[in-house]
Amino acid sequence: MFKFFNKNNFPMIKYMFSKEDFQGDTKVKIACIVMNRINQPPLKRFSQLLNKDKRLFNEKLNEFIHSLPEQDWLKHVDDQFNTVINDEVFNENFIAEKYDVITQIQ
Repeated sequence: MFKFFNKNNFPMIKYMFSKEDFQGDTKVKIACIVMNRINQPPLKRFSQLLNKDKRLFNEKLNEFIHSLPEQDWLKHVDDQFNTVINDEVFNENFIAEKYDVITQIQ
């Protein structure tokens, strides 16, 4: 499916993301950004959301992905992630014991 949907077949589409673009650290960073956008703790896990919040998360996730720039989109993700983490997590109220330690990225 992804072989057909590429920039050569659809020149009006600026960039086609694939599932492989959002793996590992990138997946975690985007999840933190989107959690913050839906007024949830940035490090909250998707599985802990209520169903209505899961739908909202998915909606905001799609909006975020569609808004990514064609060039340097990973830098854009990194910049937004760093802002969220520094403003919402590692601030003057930070208490390490409040957070679960993620030992394996899924």
